[in-house]
Amino acid sequence: NMNGHKFNAGSTAQSTWYALEAYGEHNVVINDANFTRAGISANGGADVVFNSGKINHNPERSSRYIFCALDEGTTITIKDGTFKNDRARNSFFWAGGGAVIYVEGGNFGGVASNNKVYLSNGGKVIISGGTFNFDPTAWVAEGCTVTKIGSTTWTVSK
Repeated sequence: NMNGHKFNAGSTAQSTWYALEAYGEHNVVINDANFTRAGISANGGADVVFNSGKINHNPERSSRYIFCALDEGTTITIKDGTFKNDRARNSFFWAGGGAVIYVEGGNFGGVASNNKVYLSNGGKVIISGGTFNFDPTAWVAEGCTVTKIGSTTWTVSK
């Protein structure tokens, strides 16, 4: 429970660290977050749930991800929040090695990323809710609807 307190940690110009990194079979639940630099990484079977808050993704180096999940059995679930990307070379999601990122809600905005979702080695992103500054149709769960609002906003609903 972060109570909205600012957490300015993670990637520097030389590092590849995330503000929060969960490893192994740990369960992490995040409430009322306020990340101001880097995002969240889960690996090796970790289960991370982001319930609420914001990530103003502003790492000192490019080609970073707001949410990164790697390895079979690893999941990140995003329930709600505001997620702002600061440059085109950063992405919202990377899922690899059989990991899954579930997006159930939230507002994903800022600079439109060149590569919004990066998947590797059987990773999946499954979107069932939220508002996006890119067309999320390719990753939307079965039975959900994508609605375009204006020229730069899409919403996903059940």
